[in-house]
Amino acid sequence: MSSHRQWQPLVAELRQDHLCIVPDLQGYGVPASKVLGNFATRDYQMADEAALVIDAIAELQLDEPLSIVGHSFGGALALHLAMTKPFAIKELVLFEPVAFHLLKTNGLPQCQELLAEVQALAEQLPKLDNLDAARVFIDYWQFDGFFSGLPLRMQQNLAEQVSKVTLDFQALIGEPLLLADYQRLNLPLLLLSGSKSRRSAQRISELLHQTIKASELRLVATGHMGPVTDPALVNSEICSFLRRGMA
Repeated sequence: MSSHRQWQPLVAELRQDHLCIVPDLQGYGVPASKVLGNFATRDYQMADEAALVIDAIAELQLDEPLSIVGHSFGGALALHLAMTKPFAIKELVLFEPVAFHLLKTNGLPQCQELLAEVQALAEQLPKLDNLDAARVFIDYWQFDGFFSGLPLRMQQNLAEQVSKVTLDFQALIGEPLLLADYQRLNLPLLLLSGSKSRRSAQRISELLHQTIKASELRLVATGHMGPVTDPALVNSEICSFLRRGMA
């Protein structure tokens, strides 16, 4: 439940040597109700989320492969784009991509327990009014009481967007790819994970790192919302990786 604005400090650092394209994901740049109305009869899919990004990139008619930076749901979307290859991608930087479908992998420690935790959260949100749903969701990723400490206008803004989170969970859990499928991903990948984050997010980053040969995994002393709460810490890792790829 963020927007392109969370990346403004990173863009300020990169714009001297990069063209930065910073889209809003569906339901976070426009009212979530405009997205919800289109999916009353079927589950939302990662392909639905990817469609607007693909169209936006096509309109730019770029000649060079893209480096993609993604956080949380945006990180899972970046993985989807890398696997489906609608345009050329040079490298990925992902801060805790919440590709929850990977927790369905049988026989791996913690996965079934963490999947049950995530599914319980996903099932709880539609049963609450928007303000309570936003509180539960934000406090899950931060800590109990965090939402109540936010300014009232920010609480209201988050409540206006929280209905899109239900669609996000549908797409994330329903993605059909298996963990083994990601062995095909053969491009440089930096995985960043918060040392203070939820285990559900940390475990996914670990699974991807164990599966993708060209990946690096680094722990950052922050939580799941590190790109927002500790941008200097996170952005230094991102810039270092991207500029290494330019050398």
